Amino acid sequence: MKGYLYIENDWIGKIEFEVMDESMGAIWGDLIPTDSYEKYQSAIRQHFELKVFLTSKTFNIELR
Repeated sequence: MKGYLYIENDWIGKIEFEVMDESMGAIWGDLIPTDSYEKYQSAIRQHFELKVFLTSKTFNIELR
């Protein structure tokens, strides 16, 4: 499954999702960033350093 990651209206990357834990409905994937990713990179790293989990409510993730 492909996912397209947006922050507001900026497309920041594409993700090729794979099932991580089917019983829990968990998926994972590597982000393939676009050029727009750079302007959000430091904010995204801060979220991870604070151990805040990113969800579809944090960013606009469009699955196809």
